[in-house]
Amino acid sequence: ARRPRMRASDADAAGGEEQLIPLVDTGAGLGMSMLKSDALDEELQNEKCVALRRVDEDMRSLQRIYTDLATAAEDQQASFDSLESHMASASADIERGREQIQMSGRYAWGHTKRRMVTIGGGVLAFLALSAYFMF
Repeated sequence: ARRPRMRASDADAAGGEEQLIPLVDTGAGLGMSMLKSDALDEELQNEKCVALRRVDEDMRSLQRIYTDLATAAEDQQASFDSLESHMASASADIERGREQIQMSGRYAWGHTKRRMVTIGGGVLAFLALSAYFMF
């Protein structure tokens, strides 16, 4: 069986001779190759663990962000509900105040009317009495 070979770079072949480097291990370095493979597998496993930890941390961060947002939304909803309640109460108070002003205006006009009639009657009585005593 023939093994595939690769040409060395020009720097390796500076002596003018073409050198061939085997692509497949001939068996002499098989133990070294397995050690490299195990080390590579272990390194890949470590990288996977690190990546999974990073994903887990990111997920926990996202969960905290969503929890904080939900809490803020609940607080704002409570504030809006309180504000809405105060606005409804203020609206009712304004309506009652408007009705009282209208009622006081009616009573004030009636009271003013009675005063005018009383003052006018007093003036007429004064004029009548002064005319009676003068003549």
